[in-house]
Amino acid sequence: MHQMNSTPSTHEPSAPPASIERRVLLQGRRDNQCWFSPSIAAIPTPAGMQVVINVHQLTGNDNGPMHTIYTVIPSSNQPADGESLRAASVSDRTPANVSVAYASPSNIPVANASGSYVSGACTCVWCPPFESQAFYKIPLEDDVFEVIHTTGLFHHRQSGRILAHGGTHFVRDQNLNPRYKTEWFLLDKSQDSSGVLSFWDSTRHDFTPWRRLEAPQLRQTGQFPYFFGLNQCCELENGSILMPLGVGRADKTAAVTTAMVQVDGDDVRIERIGTQIGHKLYEPSMVEFEGRFYLTIRSEQGDERMYHSSSSDGLTWGREIAWQWDDDSPVQTANTQQHWMKLGGALYLVYTRKSELNNGVFRYRAPLYMARVQVTDRPRLVRESEQIVFPEKGARMGNFSICSISENEAWIVTGEWMQQWIEGYRPDQFGWVDSGDDVHRYNRLIYRGDLLLAKVRV
Repeated sequence: MHQMNSTPSTHEPSAPPASIERRVLLQGRRDNQCWFSPSIAAIPTPAGMQVVINVHQLTGNDNGPMHTIYTVIPSSNQPADGESLRAASVSDRTPANVSVAYASPSNIPVANASGSYVSGACTCVWCPPFESQAFYKIPLEDDVFEVIHTTGLFHHRQSGRILAHGGTHFVRDQNLNPRYKTEWFLLDKSQDSSGVLSFWDSTRHDFTPWRRLEAPQLRQTGQFPYFFGLNQCCELENGSILMPLGVGRADKTAAVTTAMVQVDGDDVRIERIGTQIGHKLYEPSMVEFEGRFYLTIRSEQGDERMYHSSSSDGLTWGREIAWQWDDDSPVQTANTQQHWMKLGGALYLVYTRKSELNNGVFRYRAPLYMARVQVTDRPRLVRESEQIVFPEKGARMGNFSICSISENEAWIVTGEWMQQWIEGYRPDQFGWVDSGDDVHRYNRLIYRGDLLLAKVRV
């Protein structure tokens, strides 16, 4: 599954590999759809653990409407028959002529004797995808629209709610051919974007209308925030949220930092901005582990590296350090996010990297890997612990999300987007494209791909 180092690591004892159960949640390859950039969170409800996923249906490059699906993992004191779960998870969202059987409702998740949540080796019943009107667009002058980009989902325990957070961007129809809709980004307006907040109503099964989250502390200094939807946040004991974000600068470079976010009912505001680190760094994700905070960071420096940093308070960060294996050799990757996973008392990183298994997928974004983190003053990845979460199938999978179901189980969701270099692919073949001088070449681009779920257990 990976190229073994010639000198095996002796720093970490070997551990049994995690079990990984993979499912297709939305059939994009079959239905000629492209499900991409999902986010996931879980929250306890009277009916059981409710799991919510937001995911984009791509209609263009990183662009397309966002949909929501959800399910319920019943606790031990809830009935575990198909009709009860159907009622709990689908509710009034299901039109009479729509089947909810993405999986058979007879295959119901189970809870253990203690009443904690476990999904079991079976498939949940998911509601059909719906497009929430809470994430509406704002029409502007010159046929420009401000729209919600990817939203991350975060379980805020103090308020008992799931917080959707992310940012806006701006689009306009190119009108290249009046017979086709060609909505496209306006990158020159990116500095005008703002943060986005919305709460999931687990009773009404929908989000609240989105509100803005601003960072005046940055704009007052001539900088502006990048709000990345799929970043992972941390909640402090007092209910404050540490939220990673990017910092845009006049010289068109970017740093990363964290913000202290205060939640007071529906009022959410940034109270403090942490120290900035890096140059051409993006999409930070954060975790707290054994009393210390860590960031893992995407690089746009062209160095085929990914970076990490640590902090004692979640606001004051040390310099960025390139990820290495536990033999001190570098982990090679390309312009792609990574995320943390806590499982069985250990810390893991989920990522993509350069390997013999990429098979031409754009920016090495398949397979999707996981490895245990050797937590020291300078964290490293334990090479012998690496596993494939999702194998390569001709599609990029670098935009993904993780949530914890229990101490020993986590769920990872990813979408697919068929973007790949295939030797000998010809202009007369479907999806052929000339990628030009891109350092990561591709010659097939097809907007088709599934929404995938991996249940990871130790």
